[in-house]
Amino acid sequence: MILTKEQSSLERRIDSLNQKIAELTGNNETNSFRDSRNFENFLYSFLSTVYSNQKIDSLISISSPRILDFVEPSIGFGRFWNMGAACNLYSEGDFGYYGLPVQPDVANLPLFKNQDPQGGFCDEASTPDGIYYKQVNNLPEDWDMETGESIPPPRKLKYLNKIMVQVQYNYWVVKTMYFIESNDKWYLLYFDDCDCSA
Repeated sequence: MILTKEQSSLERRIDSLNQKIAELTGNNETNSFRDSRNFENFLYSFLSTVYSNQKIDSLISISSPRILDFVEPSIGFGRFWNMGAACNLYSEGDFGYYGLPVQPDVANLPLFKNQDPQGGFCDEASTPDGIYYKQVNNLPEDWDMETGESIPPPRKLKYLNKIMVQVQYNYWVVKTMYFIESNDKWYLLYFDDCDCSA
């Protein structure tokens, strides 16, 4: 397990150096990583292009072309957020964004495949900071306040590959994201920004 973590960290550093070399030579490999079926390569492209040291919430709120490149137009993007007690899905408008902080620099955080952070939601995590990701079968569900019932995700998402990514930084999970694979390409599907009061 330790060797796998070290290898993942080393591979990310190599990828980061390759990106810098590509930027200096005008041959940006991040674009080729964007279209990679290998989820780690895709995730590297996503994090380095629109997340690390970026105002990703602002990019989403204004429908920036940079973020739209990572969203499948026929499926769209949504943000789970709890304005009150219930965690609801916002799928248009400003997605409920009001504060637009710059996301932390996560370029050198290790990847932890098929693992979850321990804590980091309502209390500090006991696991090391990193990018935790795993394949999931189910997606979060919306909540209908009038009927008091949950609303399942669209059926068209049921049979697609789905991966949940949790970014743990300074002992807290600062972002939970869901990605789907459609037509041999990975896309951003949801942010789950609900806090522990939901």
